[in-house]
Amino acid sequence: MKLHLHSIGQTLYDGQVEQIGLSAAGGDLTILPGHVPLVTLLKNGKIEVKIKNENKIFKIRGGLAQIHGDSAIILVD
Repeated sequence: MKLHLHSIGQTLYDGQVEQIGLSAAGGDLTILPGHVPLVTLLKNGKIEVKIKNENKIFKIRGGLAQIHGDSAIILVD
């Protein structure tokens, strides 16, 4: 799936991923390709991104995630 991860004034990640772990306001979520459409607020915590055999972790102070089809747009503080 394609991930567009942005903070104010910069792109943190823009590319293909296998899995996304989010600290959503309602609890932790794991997003896989083909996930149902979703818009959710993000709380303080982290975003974990699985890219082939590598994991990247981004610490965040909140934000917004939109998941649709095989695309995720995430805006964070």
